[in-house]
Amino acid sequence: MVKKLILLVGFLCLFTGYCYSSEWFEKNKDLSVVFHKNVWLYIENANKADNIGKWKEADLWLSRAEKKIEETRPFIAGSWPSGWPYDVKALAFLKYATPDAYLYRIIGDYAYSHKKTKEALDYYNRYIVHSIVPDTSYMAKVAEIYEKEGMLKDARIMYENISRVIENKNFHGTSFTLQDLTRKIKNIDIKMKKCVLLSLDIYFGNIPDFIKGDFQKIFIDEITGMKNFSIISKKDFERALSAEKLTESDLQYPDELSTVGKALNIDYILRPSLTKIEGYYIFHIDVFDPQKKSWIDNYEYKTESYVYLSNLVKRFVSQFQGEDISDNLLLPETEFLWEYEADSPATDLKLSDNGKRIIVGCENGSVYILTPKGTILRRFKASEKVLKVAISPCGEYYGWGSLDGMVYFADA
Repeated sequence: MVKKLILLVGFLCLFTGYCYSSEWFEKNKDLSVVFHKNVWLYIENANKADNIGKWKEADLWLSRAEKKIEETRPFIAGSWPSGWPYDVKALAFLKYATPDAYLYRIIGDYAYSHKKTKEALDYYNRYIVHSIVPDTSYMAKVAEIYEKEGMLKDARIMYENISRVIENKNFHGTSFTLQDLTRKIKNIDIKMKKCVLLSLDIYFGNIPDFIKGDFQKIFIDEITGMKNFSIISKKDFERALSAEKLTESDLQYPDELSTVGKALNIDYILRPSLTKIEGYYIFHIDVFDPQKKSWIDNYEYKTESYVYLSNLVKRFVSQFQGEDISDNLLLPETEFLWEYEADSPATDLKLSDNGKRIIVGCENGSVYILTPKGTILRRFKASEKVLKVAISPCGEYYGWGSLDGMVYFADA
């Protein structure tokens, strides 16, 4: 009886291993349409071996696939290799990358699933280099891995490359906003070096005098206490203005503001304001980059009570340094904790059971994945209005349906 039970358990484990796909295989199985049937069979065999714990065998199957595809190259439209698909289904993927590039992506996903970070980065970078159209989703994945591994210079370069291809509108994958990418680059800069910061005087609009002085002091004290920042003093700022024959009123123009910034080797210039509109105190901060001569980022917070104004400053200081806002800085439940303005009216919203992820669908097809702190994690784009969104209880898997009849699925 015991032997029968052992045999039954062994059979079930074997059956389960061969019937279910590894995550790396599942997310890439649509790519089967671009591969020679024999090469795809190698990849399927690697998946089966991986599922039953035969990792050396899985490595061997993927090595065979790589060797075969390298023997087949190059993949040129005019002389496409025999036996390799070049039909309508294949071309839907081949317009972005050739089969060898897609194999590098698959091997990269396999390596990363086994925590072989160095190998994964190698293959991911091969995929990126050999792609015809840049894949921003995998570029961002590589940048995030670089950050986790402490390879900050490489992460910064990759985020800059993502910004470049998005500006040129020559990409496929996640449509990141330039503001989000700029903030990621800034957060890396803060970790890499001591940044020089200048804050212009706070502009007050409809604010009582008894608040102005205290708020100005709170703001200066908080930014002065930021780690890895050097704050330009008022005296040095005025000396630079005098040397450049400028006045503070001239600083409304980017060229003049950039001139002062470069004269003092400033990395970022802050332009804070506090206004009261329709019963709300609104604290807004614009961030200027003297090297780019442009306003690159902004932060905004609001509250109905002046009692919480110091909290708003501390929230900005946390976010500007790339940190999460601590719970003790969150406002009472009668107040908004945060708000995010989408690029189109929202049509549907769902919160994961564990409260860790929020998905929002919009009229113009945009789909946002947000954290409970209001930070955008991912952004997708459907071709038509999003009708419904869904999210798994764990917050790791997302789905949405659009007006064009398409249903989409994504993971974290």
